[in-house]
Amino acid sequence: MAKVARFSKISKLIRLMRLVKIFKIMKNSGKIKAHFSASIAIGQGLERLLNIALQFLFTNHIFACLWILLGKMSEVSFRDVWYHDRGHSDFDTYIHAFYFTVQTMTTVGYGDMSIATTYERLFCIVLMVCGVVIFTLISGSLASVLSN
Repeated sequence: MAKVARFSKISKLIRLMRLVKIFKIMKNSGKIKAHFSASIAIGQGLERLLNIALQFLFTNHIFACLWILLGKMSEVSFRDVWYHDRGHSDFDTYIHAFYFTVQTMTTVGYGDMSIATTYERLFCIVLMVCGVVIFTLISGSLASVLSN
């Protein structure tokens, strides 16, 4: 029993060390970005658009992970939840979730995946509002780049 507790503490320590490493990378992201843009020699407008596109993908990644978490939490009490009866690998589940978040944020909504619970509806409301804000920023940046 003591070995299990020690193993749990060691795994938490390893995760904490990874988190510290991520924070160090984020702290130096300005230097990394400056070095990257200097080596490629792209314009400021294109750099801004690429930055927004990467932020959009990262935001979709975070929302896809949260969508999977919500599906796992809802799976126990609801049979109509999107996560139920998938039988796919973790990668396929992630692709399904990422696909859903992209189509929700872009307001495409093909209709092949639907929401079943109140929590999923609330999550999708937040997702749609974030999508509108992100696309407003993208449109403004694109207009700014084209005007220069």
